[in-house]
Amino acid sequence: MEWLKTLQNLYRSKSHPICIYAPSAQGGRLLWRSSPPGKDGDGIVLPDSLEEMRRQVSAPQAFEDALKRLENGNPVDVLFALPGFSVGLTPYCENGSCLAVIADIRPESDVYDHLAQTQLMRMMHTVATGFRQQIFRAFNCLPPLLRAMEDQEMYEEMDYLKVLSSSCYQMLRNIYNISDTARLQTGELKETRVDLSVLLGDLCASARMLIKNTGAVLTDKIELQPAFTCLDAERFVAAVINLIDNALLYCTDKSHILVRGYRSGEEYVVSVSDKGVGIPPQLRGKAMDLFTTCDTRGDGVQRLGLGLCVVRAFIRAYGGSYLISSEEDGGTTILMRLPLRDDPEIPLYIEQKNVEYITDKFSKLYVGLANVCEYPLY
Repeated sequence: MEWLKTLQNLYRSKSHPICIYAPSAQGGRLLWRSSPPGKDGDGIVLPDSLEEMRRQVSAPQAFEDALKRLENGNPVDVLFALPGFSVGLTPYCENGSCLAVIADIRPESDVYDHLAQTQLMRMMHTVATGFRQQIFRAFNCLPPLLRAMEDQEMYEEMDYLKVLSSSCYQMLRNIYNISDTARLQTGELKETRVDLSVLLGDLCASARMLIKNTGAVLTDKIELQPAFTCLDAERFVAAVINLIDNALLYCTDKSHILVRGYRSGEEYVVSVSDKGVGIPPQLRGKAMDLFTTCDTRGDGVQRLGLGLCVVRAFIRAYGGSYLISSEEDGGTTILMRLPLRDDPEIPLYIEQKNVEYITDKFSKLYVGLANVCEYPLY
């Protein structure tokens, strides 16, 4: 098999393990790996077959569905989280036929693990809190400035206030994300009992109202089956908002965004899908890494790549898992699965109502969608 020799030469020098498997129709057996059998230098147990890999993921059905799409020749890259590492799957095809599935296996990011140190996280949270107070002071100056300019009929100069307001929201969003990451890593969480299906439904309804001027359409399909669990509801809200914001940020005009939520056994599943540009090939496999971003809007705003990092931190904090499926110019789906751990003794979460989400200009939703929404100056 000359094609296999070509792939071996291509991947032999990679610093992390690469496994090449036969298609599942041929048993999914291991054809070649770039590391010795068993554990590699990072202590990762490399699966001996696609079936073994399927048994390790917490979403085996989603894994099978993604694998079918890959082996049908669809140009889809899929990222799965497994214990201690993540694996990206890519098909190798010739003449429309899938000959192999390439697994790019990566240990958890060294940068991410470094940032997980408690003292560093607490320092980041303290700094973010200080910056947040200064941003609030800047916001408080905008209304009197606006009224003064209106009285003087300085309408052209008012455009500068819009730029200032937009910049303040961008900074505040980054501050919220830094604080959320710090809280998740240090375990400084405020857990309450919450029905995730109700919370997700209300959040989607509010988001739909805020983004209606962007041209995008947000649809939700949320099963109304009770899904009570105990977690930090505000961090859950932050994770979902970042998923929606990410879909909006990289979708085309008038794109359709679908949010799904449903109970699957003792887990709750949330997925956000868009019909946007997809994740660029060079970023696949590290979309959840800190500071990973791809600016396609051309608005001159430098984004930090914190949003999906918050999502991953939240999933890790509660022992969940995630799946990323992306197709170039065909959109992206990000799915997270959270274990349900209910305890009736824990106080119920006092949920923000829809009107509070969209009228409180400093709410998680209002600030979280500042990347894509233009807010009035008041």
